[in-house]
Amino acid sequence: MSLLCLRTLRQYLVLLTGCVLNSFVPAALAEGNEPQSQVLFYMEDCRSPVNASIREQLILQSYEHSVKLKEGCGQGKAQDVWGLFGESTELTMPMLMLVWDHAEDETVAHHAERARLPLLFVADDPGTDVFTKYSTTWYVGSDLLLPGKIQAQLLHEYQQIHPNWDRNGNGKVDYVLFKGIQGNLETISRAKTFRQELRRLKIPTQILGEYFGPWSGALVKEQFETLLQHTAIEDLDAVICASDRIALAAVRELQQRGFNLGPDRPYIPVLSIDGIAEGLAAVRAGELEATVTRDARTIAQVAMSIVRQYLKNPDLKPAQVQLPYKFNSLRKVLVPFLVARVEQGELTLTPYETDK
Repeated sequence: MSLLCLRTLRQYLVLLTGCVLNSFVPAALAEGNEPQSQVLFYMEDCRSPVNASIREQLILQSYEHSVKLKEGCGQGKAQDVWGLFGESTELTMPMLMLVWDHAEDETVAHHAERARLPLLFVADDPGTDVFTKYSTTWYVGSDLLLPGKIQAQLLHEYQQIHPNWDRNGNGKVDYVLFKGIQGNLETISRAKTFRQELRRLKIPTQILGEYFGPWSGALVKEQFETLLQHTAIEDLDAVICASDRIALAAVRELQQRGFNLGPDRPYIPVLSIDGIAEGLAAVRAGELEATVTRDARTIAQVAMSIVRQYLKNPDLKPAQVQLPYKFNSLRKVLVPFLVARVEQGELTLTPYETDK
């Protein structure tokens, strides 16, 4: 990046998030009461329904906090961020918000530090190294390793509520694990924390299959057919999935074999992560046991509160920020995950505090 570009960027605050395409300026702000500074808002994956929920809430909260957003979308490359926003000389922006994957977190943080830009990661945690190396980087989101632990605890709760959970009477939870993309750090870590939590809870298990994505309905079908070549479906006690898309495909495979079709039919619990609309509908219908989701509304509220307070005080330090949640030692605000499940006949989304 050229020195000229860095000097231009020195005036900007960029808010990085992961899935936005079109520029958005709230009409209420354009008509008056407009804040002195705008915030640059960058998202990577424009098709992700999970990120879309974050974007929607951030836009809603921008109204509440009188923050004007300038959006951009790209391929998650550092040059995309600077290319989209670096030449906007008519704007004065003090912060960058980002929701994206982690391939170039350090590169973006490095450029932001050189340009003296506070950098606020939203929803996706770039990891410890970025925060130890770059003092102007903040994070609002959740501990992305916790869903695996929460899934293990949900499985334990299911056992306690349903004494006949052991379908083949072997005293073990026989389960299949549909993971994310092979080699992805988050995929590996979530699967690891799931197994660790099972051991901590002293739940005897037997894994019948462990599969990597990227997933499609056809691939889930193929893996199910492979599984059933050596395992009777009656021996399957649970299906653990890394996303709602995988879980919905798994539910279809179970339904084709007579399971998860209603309260009076055989049932195998499927636990998922994401909380997309289709996943929530499947939970409500009793097809999916539960899905773990980020609290997009609270994350957006906290992020926009930080932005607004920073706009009023550019020398703001994490300890000075007024929030319902506190920054930890790495300048991170961790918002609890929500668990969507049916309780007393109603779909609920409630904050889930792990028991340890």
